[in-house]
Amino acid sequence: MECSHENVAAEGTDYTNRVSNLATVGAVRLTKKEDAHKATLIFKELEAAGAELNQKQVVLAARSNNAELLNYLIEEKGMNINQGFEHPPAEYFTPLISACSTNALDTVTYLLEHGADKNIVDTLGRKAIDYARTEEMKALLNKYN
Repeated sequence: MECSHENVAAEGTDYTNRVSNLATVGAVRLTKKEDAHKATLIFKELEAAGAELNQKQVVLAARSNNAELLNYLIEEKGMNINQGFEHPPAEYFTPLISACSTNALDTVTYLLEHGADKNIVDTLGRKAIDYARTEEMKALLNKYN
């Protein structure tokens, strides 16, 4: 999928969301720093072409374990570290819940250190700790008040 000013202008948020799915979820978890960096560059390019970044990208960056993109979205763009997005049919994911669901320890650490609220409840009545898959993740979550 080519990122051009014309594509972004013509297709708007839908285009940005499709690219974000490829750049973050397409790899499920970005394990190489080079891949995370490339995904971050895609978002910067999209924004330079006029795309609006939204909360979905923050949640997907957390899910894919991309701390570089999270830092860009949260620290540089001022996106909300605790706001989630609703994924049909009725699921609501915050960045922290999303990172816990993929056992992304580094990302969970980043989020907690930057003020993520571990007590937010999703539409299923579950908190981040309910998505923790390992004792290590549970211990990390319990470490923060």
